[in-house]
Amino acid sequence: MVLSMFDQHPVLEFRVDSLNVTSMKVYKSIRDYYSIVQDKKRVTADFDVTLTLTNKGEEVLDFDPLQVSLEYHQDEILSPTSIVPFLLHEGQQQPVQFGMQIKDDARLRNETVDSMSQDLWDEHVVQFDLKGQGHYVRLRDDDFTKCKIKILCNDIKVGFSLANNLRSGSMIGNPILCKWESICL
Repeated sequence: MVLSMFDQHPVLEFRVDSLNVTSMKVYKSIRDYYSIVQDKKRVTADFDVTLTLTNKGEEVLDFDPLQVSLEYHQDEILSPTSIVPFLLHEGQQQPVQFGMQIKDDARLRNETVDSMSQDLWDEHVVQFDLKGQGHYVRLRDDDFTKCKIKILCNDIKVGFSLANNLRSGSMIGNPILCKWESICL
């Protein structure tokens, strides 16, 4: 059985309510004339995310840890994390807050750093995607079904202000509904 947000009566809703960025720094290093090794360009940042999950079905959903990644232009993983296990009762809405980081040792392509820097300085907006995957169990009466889920939250735009030297920003616009796909065995 396959359930997805494209069904007529979706049983789940995933929504990004906020994505805030602090301590964003873009390092575009230059080669020192006397240096043998050229430093790699890099980005560091801290992210605070609020994702709201809503169970619109008539069953209890018991989620294992969800593996979540923040991506740039749908092709480069900036920061992975794991959301702790949780239980969603029928009709329940659960906000989940979690943090993510792009650390100093992140292995990002130079092209990614250049593109993020250009977005930041030209438009003062950087666009991210949030992807998640994991497993959950659907509990109804005395029956349970194991399911696998994938979540995709596209086009999360974060605006940065010149007032803080483009180091912190907040999600622009309304909460973003995520697409999802679930396969139950």
